[in-house]
Amino acid sequence: MFLVVAIALVPLGSGASRLGTRRGCVSVVPCPTFSRDIELSALLRRRGLRARPETSVRPRKERLRARSGFRETFRIPQRSDAPSITSIALKEGTIEKKIKFIQAAAPTKRGTNASLMLQQQLLDQIEELESLNPSPEPADSEHINGWWSLIYQSTPEPSLKWDPNTEVEGPFLAALKPFNGLAKELVKGKGNFQKIDTNTGEVQNLAQFNVFGKPGYLNIFGSCERVSATRVNVRFESVDLRIKGVGQWNVSLSWVNPEGWVETTYLDSDFRIGRGDKGSVFVAARTKGDPTNL
Repeated sequence: MFLVVAIALVPLGSGASRLGTRRGCVSVVPCPTFSRDIELSALLRRRGLRARPETSVRPRKERLRARSGFRETFRIPQRSDAPSITSIALKEGTIEKKIKFIQAAAPTKRGTNASLMLQQQLLDQIEELESLNPSPEPADSEHINGWWSLIYQSTPEPSLKWDPNTEVEGPFLAALKPFNGLAKELVKGKGNFQKIDTNTGEVQNLAQFNVFGKPGYLNIFGSCERVSATRVNVRFESVDLRIKGVGQWNVSLSWVNPEGWVETTYLDSDFRIGRGDKGSVFVAARTKGDPTNL
């Protein structure tokens, strides 16, 4: 439903006669103040002076509307999600907080290299953003769908013993976890991604890497199911390993059927914060393109 509001822009005052108009102009009924302004301008011109305008000149179309008493009608959306001044200010403040977090987390290599002090600083920023969550029901929002790129991952409390590559897989697949031991020295992680599609019930956890100078990825396919307004259960079913120019292999996980869940605590169109069943906290950003395209 829309509320229609009509505003009549009619000059104040009365008593003056109509002014003649030229072709293309609009007749106006000036007020006494307007008449005095005309007399003052004529006096200044006779003395070779010019009156300085108090405000900037408005566009010709706007001036014609104001002088002609133009009745303008516009509509205001009568919806609960219509933005208010408070929500706009809150959004601008949130954008600044997201930028500060990304800048602070950038040197940590997605959480693998952060001091205890920096971990605490980032966790404080995460909790502050969670308190500003604009999506009370993220599991039902279309914003949750699509590819996400991992920015930072950590434990709920600062720890120097936690290594996401070996300790906790978390909602995002750790890039080097499948390559422990000697192979880990040969494989260099490039990025971690996750795709969620609540419409089809599909999920993918993908880790990009380089091995012997060749790009590749390890992708775990699974299914997801909404269990609450904030939580999605995940069940992984198969693994795809691809190395460009070498080959591609697929392995079923039916004999293991690993399961878990993801709790989304902040969600907007390009930023996401969540917590996993294995004790990890993660922050991800919307990514363009398909990371499976090597």
